[in-house]
Amino acid sequence: MTQENNHIVKSYDAELADLKNRTINMGEALRRQVNAVGDALLTIDEEAARRVVERDAVLNSWEVELDAYVQFLLSRRQPLASDLRFLMGVLRISVDLERAGDEVESAAKGVRNQRGRIAETSETIWHSLVKVHALVESMTDDALELLRSPDSARAYALIRRRDVIRSEMKTLVASTAEGLKASNLEVADGLEMIRIARALERVAAHLQNVGETVVFMLEGRDIRHEHLK
Repeated sequence: MTQENNHIVKSYDAELADLKNRTINMGEALRRQVNAVGDALLTIDEEAARRVVERDAVLNSWEVELDAYVQFLLSRRQPLASDLRFLMGVLRISVDLERAGDEVESAAKGVRNQRGRIAETSETIWHSLVKVHALVESMTDDALELLRSPDSARAYALIRRRDVIRSEMKTLVASTAEGLKASNLEVADGLEMIRIARALERVAAHLQNVGETVVFMLEGRDIRHEHLK
């Protein structure tokens, strides 16, 4: 290998490493948002929820930046095989992280619209909401770790964890419906609770997608429409 070719290879490797770091940074930005909306939910803090909404622009800018960087590498380097899967994977992951951020924003708006009485009017539902958030927060940690150290086994485990959140969601929605029927819960509050829960569930769906994309990047398999046992 000539000195010039060696320089090109090293430069390309550095660019791929830089892209990976940028993707991790975007994942960390989502993790901060998920954590912040959880704090707002625990305290029913309207101001904290407002700040979550305002910071969604950070994730939007990260998606634009990653998209541009991948386009640059595709046009300049013409990657093949695993490198091409990596670049395609980053594009998919950046979209899912950005959309997860949109759902966190929606959850924050739901918290902001509450009037400080969730824990008082329906403690059971509020605790269920907090539990759903904790599950999503844990999935976010796992997804972030996958971005740092891609691993097929952990990716499959992340994908399957969404089923736990689906189960908890059924309980939460049923409890909310019962509270509304019994007039123990105001309609506006009940609807916002469901909005928060649905938004968090969709965050989990996007994190599941991240796991599926990591499998694609590592194994070259597209499992997005497969049912995992």
